[in-house]
Amino acid sequence: MIHSLAAVDYMASNPSISAIAVLDLARELALLDILDDESLLGLEKDYDNDIESRVPEDALVNLWRLAADNLAHPEVGLIIGSKVNKDAKGVLANWISQCETLDEAFTVFNDNIVLLNASEDWALERREKYVKLRFCFSSQYEYPIAAIERSMSALVMWAGDLCEGPITIESASFRHAAPEYEDRYHSIFGSNITFSKNENSLLLKASIFDKKIKSANPYLQEIVATRAKKLLPQASAINSNLVTSTRVRELLLTDLVRFHSVESACQEMHLSRTSLYRKLKAEGVTFREILEAVQIEKYHQGIERGLVVSDLCDLLGFSDPSTYYKARKRWLKTTTITEG
Repeated sequence: MIHSLAAVDYMASNPSISAIAVLDLARELALLDILDDESLLGLEKDYDNDIESRVPEDALVNLWRLAADNLAHPEVGLIIGSKVNKDAKGVLANWISQCETLDEAFTVFNDNIVLLNASEDWALERREKYVKLRFCFSSQYEYPIAAIERSMSALVMWAGDLCEGPITIESASFRHAAPEYEDRYHSIFGSNITFSKNENSLLLKASIFDKKIKSANPYLQEIVATRAKKLLPQASAINSNLVTSTRVRELLLTDLVRFHSVESACQEMHLSRTSLYRKLKAEGVTFREILEAVQIEKYHQGIERGLVVSDLCDLLGFSDPSTYYKARKRWLKTTTITEG
């Protein structure tokens, strides 16, 4: 646990996640020889004594960046996500395993994701015969593609394990460009997969959510739920400071062209310009900083897709090429981007 005043100040500006999320990832990376044994032992020494402790989110993000930089296993996110860890000790994993149906399990998971990582953002859209699940990371940090692959594949594999049978995905879309290991996606997400789309999403038949969970136990569920609800205030206290900035980032990721102006974002969030600026200032970030971070992220996606300048302008919300070139010149000086 973190006790010092300096650590408390640090956590106040850095959203917290479950320590078990960091340990689980570190152990998987060590098995793949991506993380060295000494680093793993250090993390286990720091966190393993209290699996319900909270740690800064950047501890997880840094591990994902390490994973994304490795050359031996470029598909590391899918490798980790396709493994169901039967020894998972997190309170949320135990709570889910005691639910009666997949519908209930997803509701518990999504409503209490702050227990694991509040930056994981799942949205469920119910249709007559289908359910669409949208996913993104709503964070001040930029998660690599490997982390997205892991979260989306893990949801599919865990659902199948809970029901003791494979889950059929009708279609899957991803915001990133098709990777070299595209074929690895098919064993998890099926054959109907598209890349370079405007969202990460999974489409499933609605009937799948009625599937029964074999390990369901109402008595154990009540016990775990009681414990989890005691932890929720602790988990939510720090993350609540970043609600506004994550909401702005989510809006921009959803529709950069529509929400790139402060006025449109304020209207959507039902905030005055003064209130938005005040809230963002309290979180240590400006609207322009969030906007540029999202633009740079989408710029990389556009370059990967081979978009020409006119298309990049449309994607990034620039009214003309000269504005785009000025921004790109500024990014080249202050960040690491690919010239295009």
